Formats: sequence, C-alpha cells, structure tokens
Amino acid sequence: MAYVEANDYVKGLVAKAKAAQAIVGEYTQEQIDAVVYEVAKCGYLTAYEMAVMAHEETGMGSVEGKFGKNTKTPQMQWWDVHDKKSVGVVEVDKEKGFVCIAKPCGVVASIVPTTNPTVTPVGNGIQILKGRNAVIFCPHPKAKKSTYHMCELLREAVAKVGCPKDIIQCVEEPTLETSQMVMSACDAVVATGGPGMVRAAYSSGKPSFGVGQGNVQMILGDDYEDLEKFAEDSISCRTFDMGLGCTSDQMVHIPADKYDAVKDAFVRHGALYFDDKETIDKLRNLIFEEGGRLSRDCVGNTAVELADKLGIEHDGNIRTLLLPCDAVAEEDYFTKEILCPIERLHKYTDFKQTVEDARKNYLMEGQGHVSALYTENQDYISYAGERLPVCRLMICQTAGAGAGRYNNGFNGTNTLGCGFWGGNSIDENLSYKHLIQYTRISTVVPEMHEPTFEEIFPDLAAEKK
Repeated sequence: MAYVEANDYVKGLVAKAKAAQAIVGEYTQEQIDAVVYEVAKCGYLTAYEMAVMAHEETGMGSVEGKFGKNTKTPQMQWWDVHDKKSVGVVEVDKEKGFVCIAKPCGVVASIVPTTNPTVTPVGNGIQILKGRNAVIFCPHPKAKKSTYHMCELLREAVAKVGCPKDIIQCVEEPTLETSQMVMSACDAVVATGGPGMVRAAYSSGKPSFGVGQGNVQMILGDDYEDLEKFAEDSISCRTFDMGLGCTSDQMVHIPADKYDAVKDAFVRHGALYFDDKETIDKLRNLIFEEGGRLSRDCVGNTAVELADKLGIEHDGNIRTLLLPCDAVAEEDYFTKEILCPIERLHKYTDFKQTVEDARKNYLMEGQGHVSALYTENQDYISYAGERLPVCRLMICQTAGAGAGRYNNGFNGTNTLGCGFWGGNSIDENLSYKHLIQYTRISTVVPEMHEPTFEEIFPDLAAEKK
C-alpha cells in the first residue's frame, strides 16, 4: 500500500472511530456495560473457532492452548470489570474534598501480537471499551486474517445492543508503516507485542502503555515439600500454548539436595530430561541464531517437534524438554527467554545466591515482569521481594497467575506493565482505569489541619527562638 493511500486509509479509520466514540462517549454505565458484556460473550462463544483459525494461520502454539486463552480471558476480564464504575462520579473523598469524574480518553490504538492474535482484541477490547473509548486494532501481518475476523465478530456483537460498529475497527492489510500511522493518529496506544513495537508505540508521540519481555525465574525454596505440585505447576505454565506466553517459566532454581527428586517429578509429569553436552549444544544451535536471537522456526513448537529435530528417542507423550543450566546472565543463551516448551534447571546451595543469580538473569533480559517462588518461609519471601527486579512475585502459584486469577489480587489482563525496569509507563496489569481521564473537583475542607512552621521545620523554629 503506497504511503498516500495508507495515510488516507488510516485517516478514514480514525474519522469513523471518532464519530462512533462521540456517540458512545455519552453512554450511561448500564449502556457501556451492556456493550462490554457482548464483547466478552462473543469472545467466549467463538473461542474454539478462533483458536483453530489463529493456529492454522500462524502455525504457533496449539489449538488447545489458544482455546484456553480464548475462554478464560473474556470470563475473567468481564468479571473484573462488570461491577466497576467507569462513567460519571467514580470516587468521593470527603476527607480531602475530592470528587472524581471519569471521562473517555478517545480513540485507542491497540497493537496485536502474532502470538495472541484473537484473544488480544477481546481482552484489550473489554478494557478499552469499558472507558467508553473507541479502538483500532493493528494486527501482526502474519496473523492478519484471524485478528481481522475476530474484530468483525466483535463489531457484530456490539451492534446487538445498538452500539455503532465502528467503535471497534481493525487494519485489514497491516504493515509496520500503517501501524505507526494509526498509533500517531490516535489518542492513546496499548502496545501488546514485541520490544520493537513497544518502542515504536512510545515513539508515536501519544500516551502509550507497553509491556516488557518475559524471562520467568521460578524458585523452589528448600522448605517446600510438594514436589509433584511444583512440577505440574511449572510444566503446565511452561507448555500453555506451547510456551508462547511471556509468563511461562524459563529457568527453575532448585536446591541441590532436592535436585534429583525434582528432576524425577518433572519426568513423571511429562518432561524429557537430558544432560549430555552434545544434545545440549545441538539444542542451543537449533533454538538460537547468531548473536543469541531466537530462531523463529522454533517459536511455538511442541516438545515432540523439538525432540524430533534433535533426534532424541521418545514415546510421543512428552510435554516439555528439560536440561541443566549452571550459567548466569549472558554466560549462555539458555539464560534467555525461549518461546517454546524448554525448561532449564539451575542447581543452588544458597538461597540468597540463587536469588542473586535470578536477579542477574532479569537484568540481562526480562526485568520488571514476573517471578514465582514456592516457599512458606517469610524471610525468603521478603528477601526475594526486595532483590528481584520484577513487578509481580507469585508465592506458591505459577508466574502465569500474574496475568490475573480469581484467587489472587491481580486483575485479568493481556498487557502486563513492567515499570521503569521494562521501559514501560505502568508497573501493574493494564486495566480500564488506565484508559480513562479523570476530572477531580476540589472543595475547601475547613477542618483539614494546616501545619505550623514549628511542625514543618522544628530545628529552624528552635533556632529562631
């Protein structure tokens, strides 16, 4: 698409989005909640259809994994927002004399990654529309058909409750150029994608919310005894959609005296373990290109496919590959994030030292994201919380739970902010609250205490005397 043609196309999308948003921006809470409900319901009811389509188009992950995302996301995110106020007065603070009124930010550009081409429009759509905003989705070129079709289904869904379809739009023939045009033309950007696209979003000149790269460090405390649960939690998290998620376990830190027991538990739960140098070197060369770049040919592969490429004999029932890794940070590419089911066991003898090893891995890649720690030792929890440069530390639960679960305090999201560590503007899970503008009405509070000079600067006040 030529530049002029692309520019006119984007202008047309934005004009339609603004017209639709002008209508939806006047909706009541009940009206916008009805719209968001239809988005969630549509995402849930088309979950299998869209999982198949996304898998066939991208060749990444698994239908089962994508179906799981497509069903869980609309349920959790709708439940998170269904009873929350996003219209009119949303907060009254009598003590400070504040009344807070919520207003839409306008038209939001949403970047859709190839790893999650159909669940992202549903999840981000819920959060963006909750604030009475319009949204223009920018698909990845390799997943454009499935993302566009998902958006068309969502457009039909919102129309059922009288909402203008153009409140949701999608770039039909995406390129990096058109995505940049959309980001620059909209009022805000949600960049759920790779580091390059996140950087482009922050360079668009518009307020942007991005994500950071994952490189999950999972730590087993020497006090934790349920090794079967630990192994199953780790493998389930790692193999969900064939390891495409940024919250998938990468390196697993194991006490030396539990190493063999943990390894055996992993094997019982479907891991294929190997520790010979020849196979490890062969895997490294398969997964990584020159300079440590992840090979696209292996992204989203199954453990069976990887084992076959390595020429390893197996029974066909393996879920993940498992190997030892004693390296830290840039000493070995295996300390980096890998987007397919490969886990590395890191043996330790001192808890504080392994936390420092995990810290170095994060500072090399993945800082700001999420870590998992299996322990009931409060000193361990405090130490890891103090030292690890992550925005989420999950205790006795998988790192995947950092994207929100019913049994923890994180709201469901597709976009996990990684704070200043990850070069992001937020350090929490993206929600509708980030996509709302607020007017704060201030009134005088006569009874509010006004401090004296003596209270503010006691030493200076004493000198005056």
